[in-house]
Amino acid sequence: MRLITPDIPASCICLYGSSLTGQHQSGQHQHGMTRPVLSEAIINMKYVLRCSIFLLGLLLSAFAVYCQPVVYAASGTNIFISAGAVFSMDSLALTPTVNFNITGANTVTTNAALLHPSFNLPLKRIFHFSNTTAPFSGSIAIYYSDPELNGIAETSLTLNIHNGTSWNSFNSNVTRDAVNNLVNTSNLVNLSLNELTLAALFAPLPVKFLSVTALCKSNGVLISWQTATENNSNRFEVQQSSDGIYWRPGGSIAAAGNSPNPHSYEYFDITTSGNSWYRIVESDADNRTTISPVVKSSCHLSTGLSLFPNPVLETAYISIPLATTSPVTLKLYDARGALVKSEQRSLSPGTNLLTMNMHGVSAGWYTLTVIWNEETRQINILKQ
Repeated sequence: MRLITPDIPASCICLYGSSLTGQHQSGQHQHGMTRPVLSEAIINMKYVLRCSIFLLGLLLSAFAVYCQPVVYAASGTNIFISAGAVFSMDSLALTPTVNFNITGANTVTTNAALLHPSFNLPLKRIFHFSNTTAPFSGSIAIYYSDPELNGIAETSLTLNIHNGTSWNSFNSNVTRDAVNNLVNTSNLVNLSLNELTLAALFAPLPVKFLSVTALCKSNGVLISWQTATENNSNRFEVQQSSDGIYWRPGGSIAAAGNSPNPHSYEYFDITTSGNSWYRIVESDADNRTTISPVVKSSCHLSTGLSLFPNPVLETAYISIPLATTSPVTLKLYDARGALVKSEQRSLSPGTNLLTMNMHGVSAGWYTLTVIWNEETRQINILKQ
């Protein structure tokens, strides 16, 4: 089977129970430079299984910032790239010097934000493997558009690779082509690939995020984040998504500007329903941006959570329906935010009835925080 693509590479390749061997040729990019494109694939028909080709990504811009699939290999399959072949996928080109396999299940996606935080300011195009690959040796080329530079000087663009454990930058054997918007890094040896991008060489991010949380409340979600340092920061925008891919803008909060000390921020979202994903987008005075890690809230899952009686005299009963087993943490805070007591329990499938002894607790208002299955809920309690 022969696959012919236009100027941009095929956006998505889905493999089912077969081996894909890539052979490549060069095509002319829209700006006139030569860039590798996927031009031919030979499907191993030993087991006479299906191969489905999805070209929906060709309807999108080659430089779209949404998280979108580029290559997908199903479980039990592999993409085989022979030594010397150029394998191109959505502006990322791999040229191994030894045979290289991408084994399934594995999905390669493009994102505008890092999944693993880094101190180096990244390009607004990041490639992510859902499962870390076997070691790769060879060269890696990444194409980019000017709007994706994120304020980075093209002479400073450097390949950054997360190997599943940590980030590493590679500033040797680099060819930077600012005319054709290309950075090629060669002589790479035995590198596992989990996340790849171009980033500023030793340039710190304008903002370093310490934490981001989404806490379910009775009438919405409280999004909180803390920064360790801020350099030339201007504002924060809270973005919400119903699927973790497409994002809509929310509220905007002024940033600290320049500060070597931690700062805390909060935003309350009353528009959400069901599962929601949140991220914080920081914009600095130079129009560069830093995007926080993504957090998820699942407030609709805990509609069955209840506490009684309330007000309480001696014993509070907490009812939690659950489909699976899970540890649970109960934390009681007073009106000043001081921790009064903390307890660890275990939950079983079905409706769980937990008790909390309130004997000896002074009269007044308290907040009970319940944490289980990556979900956090709060209930106000009046102790009499």
